[in-house]
Amino acid sequence: MNYDNREHTISSFFEGYVNRLQKKAPSRTGDLSKSIQYDAQGEEISISMLSYGKFLEEGINGTERNVGSIYSFKDKKPPISSINEYAKSIGVNPFALQNSIYRKGIKPNKFIEPTLDKELDSFGDDYVNALWAELTKNIE
Repeated sequence: MNYDNREHTISSFFEGYVNRLQKKAPSRTGDLSKSIQYDAQGEEISISMLSYGKFLEEGINGTERNVGSIYSFKDKKPPISSINEYAKSIGVNPFALQNSIYRKGIKPNKFIEPTLDKELDSFGDDYVNALWAELTKNIE
């Protein structure tokens, strides 16, 4: 059986999805959005990005404020190296920002889940149509 139609459908969906996800990703430097990519190896498909993307998506509970995240600051503050450039760009002391984030946490910024939930339904329809086209072509 020729799987070109299904592979094209999968490839088109994930290329488009990654493109839309890159546009929705929070961006100060653009590093996160540039890092978002997908890899398809046979039936295995993965989407990857810089590791801090999951923390932006889910947020992080602070020591004094719960933002409803599965992640929490406990005994370690966020590394200065990861917030230094951001602190400079907004004109605040990096150590003050570090302490604020540690106490107050980071609110979730849902940019992955709503995008995927909305688009999976249309992908399912497209995939079934591609499969049906392959089956009917092989019957003829």
